[in-house]
Amino acid sequence: KKMLQRRLVVLALLGAVVVAVLGEGFAGLRNQGNTCYLNSLLQTLYHCPPFREAVLERSPKGFRRRFGVTKVGALAKVFERLQKNKTAETRGLTKALGVDPREQQDAQEYLRLLLDDVEEASVAYRGELEAYLRTTEEPLVESVRTEGFFDVSLDLAADLASAIEAFLAPEALTGDLQWKTADGPRDAVKGYNFKSLPPYLVFHLRRFAFDFQRDRVTKLNAPLAFPVDLDLSHLITAKAA
Repeated sequence: KKMLQRRLVVLALLGAVVVAVLGEGFAGLRNQGNTCYLNSLLQTLYHCPPFREAVLERSPKGFRRRFGVTKVGALAKVFERLQKNKTAETRGLTKALGVDPREQQDAQEYLRLLLDDVEEASVAYRGELEAYLRTTEEPLVESVRTEGFFDVSLDLAADLASAIEAFLAPEALTGDLQWKTADGPRDAVKGYNFKSLPPYLVFHLRRFAFDFQRDRVTKLNAPLAFPVDLDLSHLITAKAA
């Protein structure tokens, strides 16, 4: 019993030291029921300094009082609470986003909504893909266009490198899928190259697939390995760069 009391005293003292050094600890976001997906997204966005600062600078309190609660205003209110190390409510934001807190939603969808609404902050997440379509035999015909992106959707694989490799792998267009050029149907390949990568690169894993045996959509719970450091500079082709 004395040993247990001593341990409790030591733990109490350690806890007091931690509180004294760090304050009362990090504050979080209240879950309204099924808003955990949104809370994890908000925590991620808050810890992206360019995005956080742009949101707080763009939506001062006076602006919100005058024009009512906008998506940016509601988001700024959440960020202000977190910045003061206080627990934040998200009811205003879910209302502005039109979210039913009782239903599970797709975090990727709301990431794009928020980035579209805070254009100057979204630069931190915006990259460019080069979409190409080219014939495989002479005379060569090619079509190239640039597409912006906020995230890259990947099929689930054993590791992140394999998933990225599969995303960039060219798709052959042959037989009935031949490219219909001005000179008639031609064998071709289509695919993507990275033209530019953003400072903060978001990968979206496609964890839901249709199960034909069960006739319903199922979640894929397999793990995906990823490195602590990720260098993708070699994937930006000289032509795209």
